[in-house]
Amino acid sequence: MTWWAFSSRFSPDPKAKAVQKQRQRDAVRALAAACARPDAAAIAPLLSADVEAVVDGGGTVPAPTTAVRGRAPVSELIERTLWAHPGLGVTEQEVNGAPGVVLRAHDTVVGVISIGMRGAEIAAVWVVVNPEKLGHWDIR
Repeated sequence: MTWWAFSSRFSPDPKAKAVQKQRQRDAVRALAAACARPDAAAIAPLLSADVEAVVDGGGTVPAPTTAVRGRAPVSELIERTLWAHPGLGVTEQEVNGAPGVVLRAHDTVVGVISIGMRGAEIAAVWVVVNPEKLGHWDIR
């Protein structure tokens, strides 16, 4: 799977782009709410049946070394990532120019989640927990 497979940025129709952007905002809002619990059962319905997740732990944070596929495994992966940090705060924030989720523990960013959409479902999830890649998020 590639990031551009779910991108609407190549669509010539501005209305289609606006609709897709709103769907992504809605999906991120729902994902952030489910992550705030955190609850795999609340995350799962937001995902497509064939969703794929990639986690970047940078070799310093425990993370799967291959993509995780499927609604239940991906929702459980997200839940485990969230439970790794007690007192985790979840906020919606722009990630790489698109709506995303930022995870903070004690005012330090410990993770960033971005998504790819297929229609109204989340079809791709990218989770960055690599501390080397998160340092710039803590700059205020």
